[in-house]
Amino acid sequence: MIEKVEKGDLVIVRTMNGTKEAIYQPCTVLETSERNITVEYCAGTDKNGSGKIKTETISRRDIVSLQLRA
Repeated sequence: MIEKVEKGDLVIVRTMNGTKEAIYQPCTVLETSERNITVEYCAGTDKNGSGKIKTETISRRDIVSLQLRA
């Protein structure tokens, strides 16, 4: 189920592009448009233990599910 999201929402996104599946959990919505959603998420830690923040622009057509996270 794809819900309407706004900037600042905390979401879980599952995508499928061909045979490649990705889950972004949890992530913060930075920007939305008719075709894309830009999210920011923690992609693990570096050798010093600091979180690595990544930004990803996801095409809405690749989104399998998008859920708001409380």
